[in-house]
Amino acid sequence: MYREVNDDPHRPGMGVSETPLSRAVGPPRFDHSLVAALVEAGYVETRALPAGGVEYEITEAGMAAIADA
Repeated sequence: MYREVNDDPHRPGMGVSETPLSRAVGPPRFDHSLVAALVEAGYVETRALPAGGVEYEITEAGMAAIADA
């Protein structure tokens, strides 16, 4: 499950670990278009959170697709 609170990966508490490679190429980014495609395919479900964020949860179909990969 992924809880998107903010698109800013530099925000404290976002759990972004820094390695020499990540410093060289920049922090990871949340790919909204990729997640939208996963939601459309039925692999991920979304729920709006009261604070305005979005919760993402992988579905049974998503788990099956990962197991088959």
